[in-house]
Amino acid sequence: EKKYFRGNPTSIEKIAQKLSGEIDIEVAKCQKHILEVLDWCNKINVQHASQILPYKIHQFIPQTGNVYATIGSSDSRIITVEEKLYCEELSHGETKVMYYPVVFSRMSGHEFYVVQLDTGNSHIICKNIQINSQCS
Repeated sequence: EKKYFRGNPTSIEKIAQKLSGEIDIEVAKCQKHILEVLDWCNKINVQHASQILPYKIHQFIPQTGNVYATIGSSDSRIITVEEKLYCEELSHGETKVMYYPVVFSRMSGHEFYVVQLDTGNSHIICKNIQINSQCS
């Protein structure tokens, strides 16, 4: 009887590099496709309100890596592991859509935005924590 063991955590970048070496497609295209597949899995789960394709995004993020997302519903937000201040895809002209740091509960698998509400100015701002220098 074969036994299967969970592998060591690997970054999306390293998975893309390994995939690229196996199928001879550039790393950037592999990484983009991996993120698209994970996003597709998430959308399927949201649409069916269940875990048809069970995975938790934090399983794919190395513990030293950070995740950033735009604020919005799970089907409209954009997630990245790159440290960017603004989301080019959702920004238009003078209106800039910000990325905010996200942390994960390893117990529940739920993500949490690391933000606070500036009620005086009606803005959502990055909470000052050490995982993200761009929001300090």
